[in-house]
Amino acid sequence: MIMIGFIEELITRGIIFRLVEKWAGSLIALLVVAVEGGLTHATNPNATLWSSVAVGLEFGILMTLVYMATRNLWVISALHFAWNFTMGGIFDIAVSGTDTRSLFKAAFEGPAWLTGGAFGMEAGTPAIVITIVSSVILIRHLRRNNGFKSPSWRNDEKSINDNHHTVPDPGGMR
Repeated sequence: MIMIGFIEELITRGIIFRLVEKWAGSLIALLVVAVEGGLTHATNPNATLWSSVAVGLEFGILMTLVYMATRNLWVISALHFAWNFTMGGIFDIAVSGTDTRSLFKAAFEGPAWLTGGAFGMEAGTPAIVITIVSSVILIRHLRRNNGFKSPSWRNDEKSINDNHHTVPDPGGMR
């Protein structure tokens, strides 16, 4: 469980995101890893179109925004492990459609749109709502702190975070 999350994070955010971000900028890289996350989990047991979209949002967008805010692969790997271990290792909830051994046996009853069904809580509406709210908060934080990088092929120095014009300092001091 530890290695799966670490390897996924190393490949997704440590390699793919960073390479695409350097070339095409943060926004395009964010979309690329969201699609990649959804597609790679689409082949998991009990996967549906909805579960793939959910994973794309949660682990594609939200976790990448956390990475962008921290620029620390260890933080994301720890969060990934914590999610997998808590859901599967402690509470007996399927993790991305995969059953695991757990400390406790839990039974979630209710409609699949609420519980995530056989795929697990990742595909449940509460997880999606929390992901969207958290993502909005992180996007606002990143915009305020110039956390979005422009594509490398842009000629100007203007950051995509700037939504206003700046006046150069005539004295050269800032």
